Amino acid sequence: MSNSHEAFAFKNNTDAINSGFFDVVSSSGGHYKQIDWLMQNVFCPNDDNTNPTMPTVGIAAGADPKGPQFVGVEQVTALFTALFTTTFPKANFYAVPKTPYCYSSSDGQKIDGNTIIVQARLDTDLLQERWLPTTSTMNFYSLPLSEIDPDPKKSRTATVPACAVFTFNGSYQNSTAWRLHGSLVYGRQAVASESCLPTSLA
Repeated sequence: MSNSHEAFAFKNNTDAINSGFFDVVSSSGGHYKQIDWLMQNVFCPNDDNTNPTMPTVGIAAGADPKGPQFVGVEQVTALFTALFTTTFPKANFYAVPKTPYCYSSSDGQKIDGNTIIVQARLDTDLLQERWLPTTSTMNFYSLPLSEIDPDPKKSRTATVPACAVFTFNGSYQNSTAWRLHGSLVYGRQAVASESCLPTSLA
């Protein structure tokens, strides 16, 4: 997979989330489950091919000070591939309709949009394969998912409330928008803070 970050131009960071990220992870999106498109057009390329520190994605515990679990294009690709094509092939991750996004602000007055928080939902549908089995280059063993064997008779669907936190970095700017370099997904609702201004969707 190419690390080129040319091609798709988003109008702004919010557009990169709506027309980019959610277009791939939402079942109603035009690029649903096209993980290569997501990595090539929405996320930034590796900042270092030997020991990358970006792009990153953290889930649940990965959103705490320990830092995100998935670092670099290879690992982030593995995460989204497992979540949307192998373990939960009918997964649907979407922004909660008619809820405001929260935008970062350095002074509490002016929006800069470098960090955007979105209230979201994850519909898992049924477990089809074990979660991210260990390979020679990656070990993302995680309870309880890694120990659950797929069983259609026992599997249950779930809808998980989430808070998706997107961060952008100007060093990966294309013609009109910054590239996403981090996405932390919490298992809880988005909460506005002094440095995050809620703004209604246009």
